[in-house]
Amino acid sequence: MLAKQYGLAVKTLASYDEIAAALAAGPAQFFAIINPYGEIFPEAGAGRWIETLDAVRAYVNNGGSWWETAAYSFFRPAYRDGEAWKTEHCGPAGTDHLRVPVGGGEVDEPAEPLHATETGKAWLDDGLAAKIAQSASSVNRGTPSTTDAPATVLIAGASQKNFIGGYRLNGWGYIWRIGGFNPNPEIATSVAVAATLHQYTTPPAPLPSAGTRYLYHATLTPASFWQRLFAGH
Repeated sequence: MLAKQYGLAVKTLASYDEIAAALAAGPAQFFAIINPYGEIFPEAGAGRWIETLDAVRAYVNNGGSWWETAAYSFFRPAYRDGEAWKTEHCGPAGTDHLRVPVGGGEVDEPAEPLHATETGKAWLDDGLAAKIAQSASSVNRGTPSTTDAPATVLIAGASQKNFIGGYRLNGWGYIWRIGGFNPNPEIATSVAVAATLHQYTTPPAPLPSAGTRYLYHATLTPASFWQRLFAGH
């Protein structure tokens, strides 16, 4: 529905080379990229998972949205070996490399009631916020917000564990994480679509000050950065 409404193309990235090319092309060509495999993420070959994470970081800092869809993100890199896929174990080193925190909780933690945060209510329509308030999900391995890694949290659980949230790293886009080893699929899908729509139609908020002053020289043109970024869609 979202792609049809805005005339966008949806493409399956079937190989590591296609994923790497999409990340390099940036958000003007690939506004959002979804990793549907939970803890598994792609790498070019054995021991090369840091290359993927560095490419994801650059893509996000340039304005792209990368979605992680469940459990402990960036935990098991996978690569193609001939006709077979093989996986490795990097564990928490993946999210540590990106400086993205991951919440705790037992693997089989039961579902708990959900609610939209104040930010979530601003991003999502009233109907979806009301639907979320009547829903539940496991929220383990969620998206904590810390001083070093503040999160834009849209959905939280009754225990105040953050369920769905995004990290801006050092740029304009987000790494989005959906918590829970068994997240509510209807809520996860609906929120991902609504968050992407909000980002596509709303210029990003200014980045927080890093406390360092710089002197810039710039040449202004009539079109804004965000208008130019969207010109390819």
